[in-house]
Amino acid sequence: MSLSADRLREIVSELASRPQHEKVRALIYELLINGLGAKSTELDFECQVTEVHGRIDALLGRTLFEFKSDLRREQRDAESKLPGYLAQREADTGLHFVGVATDGATFIPYELRGGQALSIRGVHYSG
Repeated sequence: MSLSADRLREIVSELASRPQHEKVRALIYELLINGLGAKSTELDFECQVTEVHGRIDALLGRTLFEFKSDLRREQRDAESKLPGYLAQREADTGLHFVGVATDGATFIPYELRGGQALSIRGVHYSG
């Protein structure tokens, strides 16, 4: 299934309003599955990360998502969680992972460098 242009505009408009966490997750799910063709069976939510006592909001391949209601207020919180999540996934799999903090209006990709989650330079989308 693919997204119609009208539905895509509706999703983008709703995400731009910075809805609550669960709505962000549902709308991003719809974009990933219906807009980008990801398989639902490849997308996991609330993945337990035992070593850092938290849950990854969503995991798709080697990309993990940290959903927030408003990154303007919650970016530091996302940045405090991502290093542990990225380090644990990389330790568990031996593979490189990317983290994306998003409230649906802004998407900031991160990677683990020197034990810190650092924004990937030159890649930042804000709608």
